[in-house]
Amino acid sequence: PSIGIKISSNIIDYISHNELIDVNKITLFVMIILWSSSILISSLINPIVLFLQGNIADKATHEISRSVMIKSMNFERIGIFEKPEFQDMIQVIQSQAYHRPINLLVTCVGLARDAVMIFSYILLLSHLVPWISIASLIGAYINFRVFSSTQEKVWK
Repeated sequence: PSIGIKISSNIIDYISHNELIDVNKITLFVMIILWSSSILISSLINPIVLFLQGNIADKATHEISRSVMIKSMNFERIGIFEKPEFQDMIQVIQSQAYHRPINLLVTCVGLARDAVMIFSYILLLSHLVPWISIASLIGAYINFRVFSSTQEKVWK
């Protein structure tokens, strides 16, 4: 998104500094193509990320289910399978095997995406007014602390 903002800014600056008659149409066309490409790329990244998240989640779910089965096969006494506590524990593991890894994966990808966006915006803003980038960092840190404490309470 920050690349699209920067290119949009360059297009507006280019048109405003040159009169509409003096605008080099090839330069303007190239800038518009770059702007359109940045929008297209950012639109294509989200489905790719969702596909990769789903693929990794399926593999993680398979691996967790597989390891539960292997561990169950290694029990020497078969009587443990008749205990309700053991059955409850297996049921919880199997029901949570899909949701927990996906939640962790989605959170990590979201944090990485947000970090890239925040730092790219800060780079753009630091050229205009340096104190805005510092205020943005402080705001991002406060947001991170509130989010992490809320998630910690949800986890507990």
